[in-house]
Amino acid sequence: MLVTGSLAVYLAAPEGYALTMSRSVASIRGSAIVFYGKVDTYRGSPLSGVRVQVTSNRVVHPQRGDDRDRDDHGRGHRPPPFDKVTYTAANGTYRIDPPAGRYRLTITDRLGDREVSSSTVIDAVPGHAYDVSATARSDGSVFFAPISGY
Repeated sequence: MLVTGSLAVYLAAPEGYALTMSRSVASIRGSAIVFYGKVDTYRGSPLSGVRVQVTSNRVVHPQRGDDRDRDDHGRGHRPPPFDKVTYTAANGTYRIDPPAGRYRLTITDRLGDREVSSSTVIDAVPGHAYDVSATARSDGSVFFAPISGY
């Protein structure tokens, strides 16, 4: 007796990859400003070597066409630019200590030959710690590959 049939193999292929950010702020003693956080997978495994960049947030004025940092009242001024890059440690954590100001914090990870990033703007004031963490999520698709058998 000869039996034929097919077997379906489930394969998961990464269709999309994203960094989901979470953000919180807490008061701390003194006048320090701290940006810190952790980058991990959706399963909670830490991701090391992920790029974290904090830069002065530049705003282009619609009438003048120039870019100036804005203070809380919308007045333009030019504080020294701030641009700091660090990478997450083996446990997935990072820390950056900027002066007061408005910043863009961007977290960038590489998956194969693709780069994905997520960013947020922070108005940093003395005496506060800003926890900006990210979780790497893969939006996989499932497909079937029939395998014939004898």
